Amino acid sequence: ELVPWVERTDYFYKVFKNKDAERLRSKFMRLNVFQESWIPTLKSGNYHRFQLFDLAEDPAQKVDVSDQHPEIFARLKRQMLEINASVMAEAPDWGSADEAPTPSSPNPGTSKKTNRPNVVVLLADDLGWKDIGCYGGPVKTPTLDKLAAEGVRFTDFHAGAAVCSPSRATLLTGRQHLRTGIYGALQDHMHDMHLLEREVTIAEVLQEAGYGTAHFGKWHIGMTSGKRVKPSPTQHGFDYWFGLSNGAHRN
Repeated sequence: ELVPWVERTDYFYKVFKNKDAERLRSKFMRLNVFQESWIPTLKSGNYHRFQLFDLAEDPAQKVDVSDQHPEIFARLKRQMLEINASVMAEAPDWGSADEAPTPSSPNPGTSKKTNRPNVVVLLADDLGWKDIGCYGGPVKTPTLDKLAAEGVRFTDFHAGAAVCSPSRATLLTGRQHLRTGIYGALQDHMHDMHLLEREVTIAEVLQEAGYGTAHFGKWHIGMTSGKRVKPSPTQHGFDYWFGLSNGAHRN
């Protein structure tokens, strides 16, 4: 049973009178906000439930067929645990000294006069891949269409987690997001997670090639908040930036 919407300072949510329903709602909310308390479990690989599905016949993953294919099940389980161990071997223990951000000064790219192209990457949250005109969508975007016609359109991109922060970390570094230190969507005021400074970003590669680099808009892969000091876009290769830790808010 639902009672009316209840307003909180940061979002709206429904309150359930039924205790079990409220417990499930709380669990669901925790899945959408990263918890640092999960890191030891993630790093240990201490998982207890493994299942096997035939995605060709059962795309909704309703029927566990592990008992019917024990050899396949054992092989895939072993491979998955090996991959997890490899990824977590590089994963940070937040708060350790070797991951603390260090001061850095801007290093503007040199002004080599060549015929090299300008590199501009445009990102938009919550946008379907086939919404705008240059991808065949119904939304009229003549300026973006012109840029796309003269440049490159990304048509294939895969991220380990279909949310903002991991996708941005993967795009910037070309690395699996857990290796970069990004476990889920960031909340800078709640935990210490951030894109590890040891990771090499597109901007750093461009800097070394003599480009000047800049970032404007949403960052969302870690920004200093209160006592939680994190690397800035400067330390990730951007000479100039005006970044937002998440999105813009109006009071």
